[in-house]
Amino acid sequence: MLSNAKNALLQLKQPMENAVKNLLIHSQNSLETAERLLESCSYERVLERGFALVLDSASRPVSCAADAAKKSNLNLKFADGTVSVTTSLSPKKTHSPKRTDDGQQEMLL
Repeated sequence: MLSNAKNALLQLKQPMENAVKNLLIHSQNSLETAERLLESCSYERVLERGFALVLDSASRPVSCAADAAKKSNLNLKFADGTVSVTTSLSPKKTHSPKRTDDGQQEMLL
């Protein structure tokens, strides 16, 4: 009886090993696919496409021009390195004075 159980167990050994091996291979493939997807979404890949990440002096991202104008020193992170920059407030655009309407239409041609 013990030898019958041993033989039955030995017959199940190879299929079980194959099932575990296939499960591990499938899991590894799924993990590699997820890794590639995560890597494609990485901000480093965006930098490689020519964009820059703007950071303040505390290495926090600056996401809008209004916030950047409030900071005097910023760092621009590119794919190949970081550059420190100093900001300055640009003068506000002045609007040209409104023209007075004398009732006559301007000449179009």
